[in-house]
Amino acid sequence: MAWVLEATGRQSDIKPTLEKILSFKNLKVVGFSEDDLLWGAGNMNAHKIGFNDGVNVAIMMRMGIAEVYSNDYKHLGKLSFLKLIFD
Repeated sequence: MAWVLEATGRQSDIKPTLEKILSFKNLKVVGFSEDDLLWGAGNMNAHKIGFNDGVNVAIMMRMGIAEVYSNDYKHLGKLSFLKLIFD
């Protein structure tokens, strides 16, 4: 999300948007490991997605997450093992 805001010239929206997202009580923030980075690079090559998406997929796989709230149909949408939810 922060990368999208930055890429679209909305840097001043990053902090308030993060604060809002992080205020959700049912949101769990997890870190990444060295293995996630390596798996992410593998995912990038195997699925023809970007490195950040590859790392996110590695973390989701490690956490047993098969549904993700995203509108990134161009990249994550082509992964048959992920269900994208976007309203």
